[in-house]
Amino acid sequence: MIGDYRFETRPVKVNINEWSSCTVFLCVGLWFVGIAGCGPRTRLEGLAPVEGTVTFRGKPIEGASVVFVPAVAGKRAAVGTTDATGRFRLTTKDPGDGALPGAYAIAVSKTEASGGLSAAEAEQWSRNRENFGKYPPPPKITEHLPEKYKAANTSGFQATVTGGRNTVNLALEE
Repeated sequence: MIGDYRFETRPVKVNINEWSSCTVFLCVGLWFVGIAGCGPRTRLEGLAPVEGTVTFRGKPIEGASVVFVPAVAGKRAAVGTTDATGRFRLTTKDPGDGALPGAYAIAVSKTEASGGLSAAEAEQWSRNRENFGKYPPPPKITEHLPEKYKAANTSGFQATVTGGRNTVNLALEE
């Protein structure tokens, strides 16, 4: 007969010993899957330490971003930030690990945002119905270095990273 379904319900007997071994097996399996991604961190091989200084008009620049852009497509870039003495150390993957050997063009910038809204002010601003569909007032952006240094293709700075320690000092002028 089509459409005549009969279901029988029977009590299910669960053997606690079987259930426990199944649970243990499942937990151990999940543990192995979980630790598979928790192995030691892999380092990027072949990196060479790169450090240097950035000065503008002969004075060290604090908080400048230094970006080494590889001349060969497909290679990794390296970045650093200057400290109070204008010194930087490049990072490719892990902090201070350096850069891959090769030719680079270099960009340097120091941008500061001021004004604008704090997080609390932005929240209050967005709840005001009169502001629906509008953007909040933007912060004021201040460039502390000449524009030409912001792009690797206009900065005029180039360096070749070799195996061993590398020092690259960048003297920016007007």
